[in-house]
Amino acid sequence: MMSNVFLNIFFAYHYAHIGLAIATSLSALINAVLLYYYLRKDDIFCFSTDFIQMAFKVLLSTIIMITYILNFDQTPSDYLNNDAWYRVLSIGTVIGGSALTYFASLWMLEVKIGKL
Repeated sequence: MMSNVFLNIFFAYHYAHIGLAIATSLSALINAVLLYYYLRKDDIFCFSTDFIQMAFKVLLSTIIMITYILNFDQTPSDYLNNDAWYRVLSIGTVIGGSALTYFASLWMLEVKIGKL
């Protein structure tokens, strides 16, 4: 919690509201790492190899989805130079295609959605 306060002060000064999001995300990451460290240290919890394999597959699917988004998303000027229906269809296509790409890559990597 203290890390969130200090990171908020630092990042909010430099990046405004985006800095607050970055600070909160970093604080959550710090919290998760510390929690895992102490649970592992006291032999309470340890990741299994199955979990690590699944996490790698999910990460790979995420990278594939990001690649899709970067290749098929349009520039802001394309959105601004067209009417509202075109914008809605463009954004809907990117979102739908991204979701389809993500879940298709999970399926090809044989990740069971119920285990996520």
